[in-house]
Amino acid sequence: MAVCWDCIEKLEDEALLGEFEQLIGWKLPESYKEFVKQNNSCKPYEPTFFETVDGERFELCNFYDFNKGS
Repeated sequence: MAVCWDCIEKLEDEALLGEFEQLIGWKLPESYKEFVKQNNSCKPYEPTFFETVDGERFELCNFYDFNKGS
């Protein structure tokens, strides 16, 4: 089942991802950076859950917004 996203705010500048990587001291996966470029600051339209390998269940509420001042 695919997740449909409600994107709140588009990424203002791709350089913000590099600034964040410098801040945290490691590189983000390319697949995640591509996701952020397309879907910055998103949340699922409907409640969306994932389950860990040990059976814990978590709700995916939203993704981090990389724009400054957000």
